[in-house]
Amino acid sequence: MLVLLYKQRTDTADMIHTRICSCPCSCSCINSGPDTDGGYDTIHTRICSCSCSCFCINSGSDTDGGYDTIHTWICSCSCSCSCINSGSDTDGGYDTIHTWICSCPCSCSCMNSGPDTDGGYDTIHTWICSCPCSCSCINSGPDTDGGYDTIHTRICSCPCSCSRGMNSEPDTDGRYDTIHTWNCPQFFVQVCNVYF
Repeated sequence: MLVLLYKQRTDTADMIHTRICSCPCSCSCINSGPDTDGGYDTIHTRICSCSCSCFCINSGSDTDGGYDTIHTWICSCSCSCSCINSGSDTDGGYDTIHTWICSCPCSCSCMNSGPDTDGGYDTIHTWICSCPCSCSCINSGPDTDGGYDTIHTRICSCPCSCSRGMNSEPDTDGRYDTIHTWNCPQFFVQVCNVYF
């Protein structure tokens, strides 16, 4: 019975009770104060913020030596946003030529929290997920005054999402190899790799 249980733990890879990771990310830009010159001057600049969070959950209770409460996955996700002027300022504000450029990189990774002692996923055969994020800014309307006023403001968006999907093929060797890879939804460019 013990031999059979150990074989079940090492051969099945627990496709039923897998862990799911997701990392939403959003970015926004606002004016720091009232507009006094028909554009954004050095005092009333645009402020960009970007928040990103990541969490992992178990898709079901552990009954066969897969992911238990001891050997859980740890996910971390950091995101930052920055805005710079694309050129020198010639009119006391940011005109259509010298616009703001916003970028929001975001990354997420998952790793095993410790060595494997029960036939689950050990430190050698772990999955690593990465999720890059990009951000773009556009003008919400036509420019009528040589700059971005409070009506025609710039809009920044930064969608980012990464999730751990099911295995694309049945597991035939007791681990996830390069043939039986994970499927990741395509929000920008997202890749899941396995190292063994």
